[in-house]
Amino acid sequence: MKNDFVAFRVPTSLKERLTSVADAEYLSSSDIVRRAMIDSIKSLEEKHHLASPRPPVPQQSAWGISTR
Repeated sequence: MKNDFVAFRVPTSLKERLTSVADAEYLSSSDIVRRAMIDSIKSLEEKHHLASPRPPVPQQSAWGISTR
């Protein structure tokens, strides 16, 4: 899976709120934004009857634990 860079500007107050929530959840700000974006896109795809691409199938390790 190839990752691309997505960036946008937000008001300082929103960035501070994001940082506070991420710290409380022991996550990065990117994790919070990524999860919110995925949820939003799924919702909008359903609303507009758009097919989402199929996610890649996780590979199984020798120990039977999925890896990414």
